Amino acid sequence: MPEPKRETPQTAARRVTLCGIALLAMVCAVYANAWTGPFIADDFPAIVDNPQVRSLPACWRAAFDDRQSSVSGRPIPACTLALNYAVGGLDVRGYHAFNVSVHALCSLVLFGIVRRMLQRLGERRGSGGTVRPAFAASMLWAVHPLHTETVNYVVQRTELLVGLFCLLTVYAALRGAASPRSRWWSLLAVACCAGGMLCKEVMAAAPLLVLLVDRTMSGGGFAGVIRRRRWLYAGLAATWLILASLILAGPRNESVGFRHGTGAWQYLSTQAGVLTHYLRLSFWPSPLVVSYHDWPLAGGFASVLPQALLIGGLLAATGVAVARGSSGGLVGAWCFLILAPSSSVVPIVTEVAAERRMYLPLAGLTVGAVLGCVRLLPLGSGSRRRWGPIGVPQAALAVVGIALAGATLSRNRDYRLDVTIWEDAVAKRPANAAAHCALGFHLERAGRLDDAVPFLREAVRLEHDYADGFFHLARVLYRMGRYDESVEASRRALSIHPDHTEAAFNLGLTLQASRRFEEAAAAFRTVLDRQPNDTPARLGVGTALEALGRKDEAMAEFRRVIESDPLSSDARFNLAVLLAEQGDHRAAVEQFRAVIVLSPRDVTARLRLADSLVSVGAATEAVAEYRQVLALDPGNEEARQGLAALSPSGGGPWQP
Repeated sequence: MPEPKRETPQTAARRVTLCGIALLAMVCAVYANAWTGPFIADDFPAIVDNPQVRSLPACWRAAFDDRQSSVSGRPIPACTLALNYAVGGLDVRGYHAFNVSVHALCSLVLFGIVRRMLQRLGERRGSGGTVRPAFAASMLWAVHPLHTETVNYVVQRTELLVGLFCLLTVYAALRGAASPRSRWWSLLAVACCAGGMLCKEVMAAAPLLVLLVDRTMSGGGFAGVIRRRRWLYAGLAATWLILASLILAGPRNESVGFRHGTGAWQYLSTQAGVLTHYLRLSFWPSPLVVSYHDWPLAGGFASVLPQALLIGGLLAATGVAVARGSSGGLVGAWCFLILAPSSSVVPIVTEVAAERRMYLPLAGLTVGAVLGCVRLLPLGSGSRRRWGPIGVPQAALAVVGIALAGATLSRNRDYRLDVTIWEDAVAKRPANAAAHCALGFHLERAGRLDDAVPFLREAVRLEHDYADGFFHLARVLYRMGRYDESVEASRRALSIHPDHTEAAFNLGLTLQASRRFEEAAAAFRTVLDRQPNDTPARLGVGTALEALGRKDEAMAEFRRVIESDPLSSDARFNLAVLLAEQGDHRAAVEQFRAVIVLSPRDVTARLRLADSLVSVGAATEAVAEYRQVLALDPGNEEARQGLAALSPSGGGPWQP
């Protein structure tokens, strides 16, 4: 049989371009019904309630923020959230558009990686022999429903961004190995690796992944590979220093540790079951759950023996394949290396398992599947029959791709409302305390307080030492006016987690509402002990002291708030009121005017300003303020009385 004609470079470039466009179109299509999904769960502390994403200059400080949001210690994701906010505020569509765009870019880079791998491995005949299998791998990965959490859950862009930087690092290293411009490609690889270190801790595996890819593609031993490209590997290794500095200086170290007395060996045993679950979802992605907070800890190796044998066997096979330089070893090592930071002896206190952790490992699995198909169906003289438009492999891939895309579209519908995704989680995992808590949280935000309470009580029943569950229950009870119950729940949260600043703040609010001002001030000071610049807590101390009649101390607290946060209109208003009460109306006028600059429609501030202006003899200015109040609130009787008192009949200079 004659050899097929070789494609010209122009034809090959056109084919690659069409595949890229097709990938982008498919990603947009499968996530077309997810662009308006709301913020959920961790999106609120990281975005909605995070003042650091309100300005681009401030967002970099998220790397050292002690609020423990999902972007704490991760500067680049924090900066992208700030960019989203700068462009569209809290319009969720912009955040989803960014996530989908990054996922699409990852798909394109993966396409390029597989093409380069096939070329380096010699699995082709002619220029076009690598395009179809590379497209198949990237397509299957792009539409896989296991990625729905990563793409739909806005704050999980940390996973998307580290995925993009990791894939770019591998791609640049591959290009540099076979390019006359190897130095520039190496610099790009190091730069991308550094960027990934600023996104998420899992990027620590990237330099080792590049080494494995390089060694597998070029053959020979590790020492020879490192010696041949020593400057590249020196640069990649140096990026670990970036990650180390963020971990040591930032707050992420608090997310690593042991929960419920879990030890390293127990955590590792548990991960045998988790990894088996990940593998099953990769090939049969159902059921998908947004939270695995209730994943049971292994009672011993015997309880997970089948899973441990499976994972141990895969690890052993991977080790043998890596030693032989096989591409199969690369696939296994790709998966295990990426999963190692979260599925090793280093426990993650917040979650034992999470579907989003398979974002990058699944790329390794899809690449391995396609490389296996290519070996079984070599792209030689018969490749046109096997991989042509009517070939069996294409038909099978099309069926699988359509099925995966349909499952993704279906799963996206669960994210259409903040309540529905957690109702889905509760239905699938009824023993999941975190899912019940999250559902209660979103019901609270929807104003359905009575509906929220049963789910929050169920959360703390399922997990007796669930501090967040008690905190959210306390907050709902506070809003319902059930102050005694709220105080009890807040104290329970603090007994479990003494550094839970949100619970301490809620306790302060509740005690203040109960007119227990001394206790309220103490609760707010607990927050300040951990977060000295917390504006609401210091305001709470000030208002409690004011209620206790300790006016000078209260004024000192309000002044401290203004020093640290000049834009705090509440602090300025409270200070102005106290100044006016002490007869210092000129200073009060200054503060009231600052409040109005910050909040031009604040009727109360304008009324108090007018009163102080009268006291300092500025009647004309007072009249102007009373008129502004009536313009904002035509029925305001206090403003009418103020104008009447300044009228000629009342002895004032005003003429209507």
